[in-house]
Amino acid sequence: MLNLGKLFIIRSSNKNSMKNILIITFFLSLSLAQSDKPFSISVLSDISFSSTDSSFNSSGLELVAMSHLRPNVMAMAYLHTPLDGSQSTVEEVYLNFMISQFKLGYFRPDIGIQNKIHKHTLNFISQPNAIAYLFGSHSWASLGFTFKRNFPTPWESKLGVSLLKNGIGEGDNSKGHSHAISTTSIDSIDGFSSLITIKNQFKILNNKTLSLGLNHVTGREKEISGFDIKFTDRTDQFISWFIQSEFFVGKISNLHHGIAYHPDEILTIGYIMIGRQFNQKYHLGLIVDNWSYKLRRSQGTSISIYGDYAPSGDDLVFRLKLMKDEQIAFNGFNGIIEMSWALGSHRPKRY
Repeated sequence: MLNLGKLFIIRSSNKNSMKNILIITFFLSLSLAQSDKPFSISVLSDISFSSTDSSFNSSGLELVAMSHLRPNVMAMAYLHTPLDGSQSTVEEVYLNFMISQFKLGYFRPDIGIQNKIHKHTLNFISQPNAIAYLFGSHSWASLGFTFKRNFPTPWESKLGVSLLKNGIGEGDNSKGHSHAISTTSIDSIDGFSSLITIKNQFKILNNKTLSLGLNHVTGREKEISGFDIKFTDRTDQFISWFIQSEFFVGKISNLHHGIAYHPDEILTIGYIMIGRQFNQKYHLGLIVDNWSYKLRRSQGTSISIYGDYAPSGDDLVFRLKLMKDEQIAFNGFNGIIEMSWALGSHRPKRY
């Protein structure tokens, strides 16, 4: 039986072994699933062209496996293989006990809005820069567990509590698709991370919803707080518009994504996103984000226009991103076009 307590205290040198154990446990669990239970495997990939370096790129192949081991127990695994010959990595592998609202494994914590969303389901090619500065280009993931409980309110309100092995920013994934944890960071920091979230959703009339979230994570020499808000007006499944925002501020300690900072450094990030789904084929949106470091007295702002086009269904999507960012060459402008595709039930388009 997997002893989670022991897993938490294993050092970073055994991190890949822990992931391998989780993967093996996951697929052994799949073999126990009854033949009449749903099981699916999907493969997703993409190819893109960037005006910054006039080159073609791909984030690689992603394998997504899902199975209902029991009527209310779901197993999920996201495995990523780069096309440049580098080592395959685990995006997520976990068990989700849906009735008890308990999740166990290696997963992306449900903090804010964007962290838990995988790249292939984004409408805008890549995460807002502000989110990447805090969580990393490929989100924050950790070994741990989380449970949620509903509040007895007239609206949907839920408390989430998580205990996690990794802290925010311990994965040096600012480039490529690596989720490897910095050895220096792991060896020099003790303890766990704890995350508390409160999610509220209000129904306004028949087709409008307002979501409000509060988030606080502490431990491993970091303390970060923030909120998220999203308003959605949905006419039907394929026609809607939304506006959402996230704001976080907190101490990032002396190592964040492999970069040394002053122990008292404070990172503040935020963004506003507006999106319009015109029909089953067309989506268009705008992102404005900002980030700043208190002690370094540095900050940045970027503005992005994005769009996607799904010509037939949701298994093939063309995406466009035009971004103005002072830190980019060519007068701070970058344009990216991308084609994403999928084989299987897990699709790259979300409405």
